[in-house]
Amino acid sequence: MASFTKKSNGSWLVQVRHKAGGGRAAFNKSAVFSRKVDAQQWAAKIEAEWQAFRAGITPMMPFSELLTRYRDEVSPTKRGFKNEINVINRVLKTPLADVMLPDLSDLQFKMWADQRLKEVQTATVRREWNVLSAVMAAAVKDWRLLPENYLLRLRKPDGSPPRTRRVSAAEVDAICYCAGYSADCVPDKQVQRVAAAFLFALETAMRVGEILSLLPENVHFEKRYVHLPTTKNGHARDVPLSGRAAAILKQVADSHGGRTVFGVTKGSCDSQFRKLLDMAQIDGLHFHDSRREALTRLAKIYQPMELAKISGHKDLRILLNTYYAPTAEELAAKMPE
Repeated sequence: MASFTKKSNGSWLVQVRHKAGGGRAAFNKSAVFSRKVDAQQWAAKIEAEWQAFRAGITPMMPFSELLTRYRDEVSPTKRGFKNEINVINRVLKTPLADVMLPDLSDLQFKMWADQRLKEVQTATVRREWNVLSAVMAAAVKDWRLLPENYLLRLRKPDGSPPRTRRVSAAEVDAICYCAGYSADCVPDKQVQRVAAAFLFALETAMRVGEILSLLPENVHFEKRYVHLPTTKNGHARDVPLSGRAAAILKQVADSHGGRTVFGVTKGSCDSQFRKLLDMAQIDGLHFHDSRREALTRLAKIYQPMELAKISGHKDLRILLNTYYAPTAEELAAKMPE
């Protein structure tokens, strides 16, 4: 049953409670609204969902309600919430969003995927597929609004082969020249620090976001490492510094008044790096290719488990198959005569 309580600030607290029974766990959900009518509408919706779950039937609501609920309740709790919200907002504009839950099946998702493959690259469809699968998993396991995740019936579109692009010394020299960066300069210009960040990435295998968010208090020169309190996989890690990497940090640290070590935002870095590639007439290079190049170089020094500690990979297969890219010549050099 739903109960409504008016709070001292004029807002309304609504609670929907049901005791445990019939093999079902107790149900207790609450929310706060500025108007009682909104609280009543929310309570009616939650009651309908609970009754449908108790009866073992799929509630009569469009898939768009699940998408919106996930976007508003779950996505904001994630680090990459902006991209996920953008994906959900795009799906909300497609026919898939209008399908009623009792009519939802793998067929509608197949039609959605086929249409998206005509519009964007396979990698984009795979990323959007993962978001939709997360929505479906929440609807099945957490909200109990669907009997199964229909996407699991389908085969995800084949992914593109991993990039194997290497970074040459000539390309590094050209980027530094176009940026006006050198080991003995004062990098007071942002474009110089972008070049410095790229060189730092080649030394450490750190992601661009990790580099640009690096704070002075997380740099430990005396012990030659940097601490990353937040990373892509959600776990903190420490990254050792080569002599060259430490020198770059000392060089850029006092060259600007920004709060971060490099004083460059992600958007500015992307824009400046593209301009540098155009000036240097370099094709097909991404900033993230520095991570593969660095790990391939570091593999000559560290064992796979040590390399994974540096890179932050939990799955050694991803590390070896995606980021470790030695050339045939480098492997041949290790062969006995």
